[in-house]
Amino acid sequence: MDNTRIVLIEKFLDDVLSQDEAREILALLDEDKEFADELMNSVRVKGNIMSAVHEDRECEQLAHIVEVALGPSDDRGSFESRVIQRLQKRRTRRKKWRIHLTAAAVFLILAAGAYVFNLYRMSGKYAGNIAEVYGKVHIERNGAKIPAEKGMAVLSEDTVVTGGDSLCRVDSGSIVALNESTELVFHADRHGLNSLTYRKGQVFADIHRRGTKLSVTIGKSTLTVLGTQFQIRPSDTLGRPVVDVFKGTVKLAQGTLGTYIDAGHSGLIYLHGGILVKYTDTRETARTGKRLKVFVPPADNIPVAWLRKVGCFYRELLSAYRSKTSTSPIDFDAYVIYNGIWKIKQHDTGTVITQELSGAVDTDILFGKPEWKKSTVSVDFRVNKYIPGDCQKRVAILFFYKSGSYDCFGLSEQLKRLRRAGYTGWVNLKINFKVTGAEDTIDIRMYADPLPGVEKGKHFRYRKGPGNSEYPFERKIVGIGLKCSGVSAEFKNLKIVPR
Repeated sequence: MDNTRIVLIEKFLDDVLSQDEAREILALLDEDKEFADELMNSVRVKGNIMSAVHEDRECEQLAHIVEVALGPSDDRGSFESRVIQRLQKRRTRRKKWRIHLTAAAVFLILAAGAYVFNLYRMSGKYAGNIAEVYGKVHIERNGAKIPAEKGMAVLSEDTVVTGGDSLCRVDSGSIVALNESTELVFHADRHGLNSLTYRKGQVFADIHRRGTKLSVTIGKSTLTVLGTQFQIRPSDTLGRPVVDVFKGTVKLAQGTLGTYIDAGHSGLIYLHGGILVKYTDTRETARTGKRLKVFVPPADNIPVAWLRKVGCFYRELLSAYRSKTSTSPIDFDAYVIYNGIWKIKQHDTGTVITQELSGAVDTDILFGKPEWKKSTVSVDFRVNKYIPGDCQKRVAILFFYKSGSYDCFGLSEQLKRLRRAGYTGWVNLKINFKVTGAEDTIDIRMYADPLPGVEKGKHFRYRKGPGNSEYPFERKIVGIGLKCSGVSAEFKNLKIVPR
């Protein structure tokens, strides 16, 4: 046998065949007995491994893949016919097949099934197969509507649509379940399912294999996941998609706005109505475009019981929602982001807040709700990167009010001095504040350490009036947040102490 055909066998074993090479192998199996014998001998060792790791359900999936790819057995060559017949026996007479088939036949079936499976993967078509279906479910493919049946292959660019009182589950190594009145588009590459496009309804996904990346497009937002369990559902009150995370972490982002959502938390992007107002001198600036809210809804309000009908365990999913993870007076389990990519990670030693560079110059995050009048707020931060250019560089603490307005106090010119001095360590920023509702004032004393050549304490007083705002500015009770301008920073030990 010539070297070219040996290379074909090696590529087959390494799963790096092109489509033309795959067709050539299929032809050689019919035409060249020496090649077929050598291929079977070569896959025996690999077959031993495959037979040890493939579960019964996966063999059934391979049987369906072979049927779809090769067609009826009487229309194919003897090799394909034997493969289909053996696989069909495997599906209907599982125990007898296990006892009577020889080891060589097992290797033949697994190798042929894997070969056809590879054809799907190389063409970027195979996204999974229908594992459970109830009610009226169909697949939209190339303009046609195909009634969904158990065992049917789902290909890339297929849209799975469930009607009222209908459900469906698609397995691809990972599990994707669709509740009633749901539309979901599947996308795949040569490695299998790699992304989904959410159109409407309720979707549950269990990405249970470590290293399996999946992205979900939700309107203009993108959900990126890796080895996790999550659900996308419409909000009962707003009709916008809500993401519930049951296990692991997902990243929800839209442009320069985003965050990482941990298990036991839900996320929602508001496309309109988000207001964050800053009054400067006699001008008002407002952000009314979008904001991202992370919160912990009551477990009883998260609909998951429907998963029982498609063979998914659901009761344990809500365990992450039974208790809040934060014990700090600052509510790290509920926050709103107005810009930037923020990551909240809670450790045994405390909560670390990281703001990543995302292309946004000004980034804001607000925790909890306004409820403070007189306290000391303190945080340690260090700058990781500076955005090039002449934009302002600032790290600050936000004081926001029920009216939607806010004050911002932090370090700007001082950061330049720290940078020139080559200081890259942690800086402690501490602010004593007091608000007086009757006068709409806030008294601030700010301290920072270390700050070379700068006094440690500065005093500010802000009062509503023509000098600082032409609009009503009610400074009554205060919420706490963080702000970065022109920098990427990391924060720890954010705390508030009433006084």
